[in-house]
Amino acid sequence: MKIIYVEANPGNGGAEEYAINLANQAVRAGHEVLFVLGLEKGQMVERVRDNHFDMMIIPMQSSFNPLAVFSSILKLRKFINEQKPDIVHTQMLREQSLVIGAKLFGAKTKLIRTFHRLDQFNSKMKPLLPIYRKFTDAFIAPSEYAKDYLTENGIIKRVYVVHNGVAEVVTQRKDKALGFLGRLSVEKRIKEFVTANSSMFPNTKLRIGGDGPEKIDIESFVNKKNLNIEILGQITDKNMFFSLFNVLILPSYTEALPLVVLEAFSAGTPVVAFDIPPLRGLITQENGALVKNGDFKQLAKVATEISESKVYKKFSEKARETYLRGYTIEKMWFDTSRLYEHLSRKG
Repeated sequence: MKIIYVEANPGNGGAEEYAINLANQAVRAGHEVLFVLGLEKGQMVERVRDNHFDMMIIPMQSSFNPLAVFSSILKLRKFINEQKPDIVHTQMLREQSLVIGAKLFGAKTKLIRTFHRLDQFNSKMKPLLPIYRKFTDAFIAPSEYAKDYLTENGIIKRVYVVHNGVAEVVTQRKDKALGFLGRLSVEKRIKEFVTANSSMFPNTKLRIGGDGPEKIDIESFVNKKNLNIEILGQITDKNMFFSLFNVLILPSYTEALPLVVLEAFSAGTPVVAFDIPPLRGLITQENGALVKNGDFKQLAKVATEISESKVYKKFSEKARETYLRGYTIEKMWFDTSRLYEHLSRKG
């Protein structure tokens, strides 16, 4: 089987990690893998090269330039028809749209879209849903909540629940500190968390991993207030990073099934997050805590209490059990590969 993964605007977040993990499993299973990337430079390009995947660069960033969009569609069509993949797997709306455009102009393949974000059905998107439903052969929802979200927005058929999975993180020790890993952007709300809790960070340690548009503002605020916060930038060694704290915080307002929570659980690290529907059932009182959405002070308070708790070991053990029960890469690949095979047999 030949599989193409398309990343229109690749960064180094959860969607990119998901694609790399699936691609590695596919190769181990004897399948051929190719990547189509929308940027010539960046960490995703380096990761694709480091993993020795074949790669094609097709610029796909010009949403407001009809000629550029049309050019990208034609290049995708040509590449797909030359390579004749069994499956094209996309992660975000832009690359899904472009592959649909390529199919409208004659590209022959099966298209899958995984929903990593659940905030894309705005008023402009609604009229296009019939086209998306017709030309997308399968929709992957990483949770039952995500499936319900798709149903509510008119995507009912060909929706498959496949839980995300992550590589095991192994740590020999954990510092007593709080940690955050993710894109430093508005929807992750780490800047708001730091600002709201600046008074606690002379006594509590926070280590932040990741990059993004808010990084400079966060660094400036931390330096100005002389806070006990380390901003470590992009993280390449997850084993090392997860040894630097013993509770992960997640102040996001929107998630589907965040990989960083699963990585934390694999390392035996409890997670404290805001109470948003996709996280209910995943984060419990046994492996962490959910607090009122938007209450940054309570998030910090609860996370610190767990970090210093006398029964921390029980939280850690339950977090690890949650990971092993259903969020390994092997389980994700098994479920995804069955979908690949089902679609490819349909011809």
